[in-house]
Amino acid sequence: MGIMIGGLVLLVIFNLVLFCKWKQIKIAIAVVDATADFFVATKRINLVGIMYFILMAIWFVFWIACVIAMSGVGKYKWLGKGTNTNQERARDYPVDDKGKRVQTKEDYMVDFMIFSCLWVVIWLKDSNVFVLMASVSTYYFDSGPSGEGSAQVKLALKWAHTTHTGSIAFGSLIQTLLTLTVYPIMKYADACADSSNPGVRAQGICLKACLKCIEDMVEYLNKVAYAYMAITGNKYCSSAWNGFLLNIKHIC
Repeated sequence: MGIMIGGLVLLVIFNLVLFCKWKQIKIAIAVVDATADFFVATKRINLVGIMYFILMAIWFVFWIACVIAMSGVGKYKWLGKGTNTNQERARDYPVDDKGKRVQTKEDYMVDFMIFSCLWVVIWLKDSNVFVLMASVSTYYFDSGPSGEGSAQVKLALKWAHTTHTGSIAFGSLIQTLLTLTVYPIMKYADACADSSNPGVRAQGICLKACLKCIEDMVEYLNKVAYAYMAITGNKYCSSAWNGFLLNIKHIC
């Protein structure tokens, strides 16, 4: 009897939610239906993702080749006596008066390569997202009461790599800098979260939650900016601000 009463209460609550949110549910169903129609009518959009995946793979292979080539740059020393070619060599790192290793120009070159690798990968990923959003916008504005339109995928690719290349690169730069800043702090937060001290553990967990929140907010702001940019053609900063205000206006 108790299980039946509990199930009846849950059923009433579920129907009340459906009744109160019926308008939003209809909009969600319409969005899902329109999304399905778009992907059925624009099967070539799947090739865009494959193309960017291939570009990422090519860039990564090129980056690995550059890292291997850079590993031979710098001064080396023999581990044994003399200069016999059969002896092992090791990188000769300079040290200061206290015996601490000094950063060399090769170290800064490696740091720059890591930064450039991450930036290009995020830029290609964001370009893929923008092409999808721009294709959807052209499909939407080309459709009407008389029938469904068609998505201009080639035009979206042109926008991504000519008109809005700088805006997408700027948005990916912000996310890259955030990633490189958050990563070492996140490692510190993980170390604190694994501590045996309850206070330090709580501090680490709270720090991880705050960093994750900031990371999600920046990623969400980037998507809002790209979506507004795909519809209006504005620059990154104005698109991010106007898109944020638009979301605030329709938050409910």
